[in-house]
Amino acid sequence: MCLIFAAPSWEEITAISSVVAGLGALAAAGATVVLAVIGAKGLKQLAIAVESLDIAKKDVRSRSEREAKSAAFKECERFRTEIIPANSKLIAMIAEAHVAAFVSEKDQLSFNYSDQLLVRKARDWVVATPQPVNSQMIEVLNMLETWSLTFNSGIGDASIAYRPTSDVFCRAVVQNYPMLMFLRGTRTSDLFSNVEELYRDWNGRKAATELERQEKILSSQLEQVRKYPKPPEHRKPIGTDI
Repeated sequence: MCLIFAAPSWEEITAISSVVAGLGALAAAGATVVLAVIGAKGLKQLAIAVESLDIAKKDVRSRSEREAKSAAFKECERFRTEIIPANSKLIAMIAEAHVAAFVSEKDQLSFNYSDQLLVRKARDWVVATPQPVNSQMIEVLNMLETWSLTFNSGIGDASIAYRPTSDVFCRAVVQNYPMLMFLRGTRTSDLFSNVEELYRDWNGRKAATELERQEKILSSQLEQVRKYPKPPEHRKPIGTDI
């Protein structure tokens, strides 16, 4: 006995194809919906992660700023209680020993260590100065070095310390300049580099501030001059107005 299968008609094939195509479209639509849901969840999680990162950054920045300000306040207090008295003691020792000042104005400071004449002058000054004065000068420079490092490294907020200490700091560097020049000009080690770096920064700021102040004064004077009427021209000599 044989089973005989009748071949489907063209209409049946077309109907089956339409059903299969419909199921495929339905499956594709379902997959699209699933992907859309997954994508939306992923974007939401990404947004949450970005927001969390921003919050963490703000927290780190806030804590860092607080710590930097706290470090600056502590260093200002140390400057008042330790460095100023030590430098005042040095000034008294220099006066008692009748040691002539190496420089009198901060504008005279040069950190050109290739200037051998200047280095020799600094060395001669140190040699002619009593040893107790030299020892006290080195002690002050050591204190200024560790103090300067706090601000050069960013551990302390320099903007906090600048206003109350910059004048005294720059004068202290001037006071200790011959020893600084001698040690940095005759040795290969980078002694007291932070003192020099902070001095250059703060002294430059002070010079820029002074220039801005003078500019404002000149601008004000020019404005006052412009308010006056323009003076008449000088009378020309007889015989020249032809």
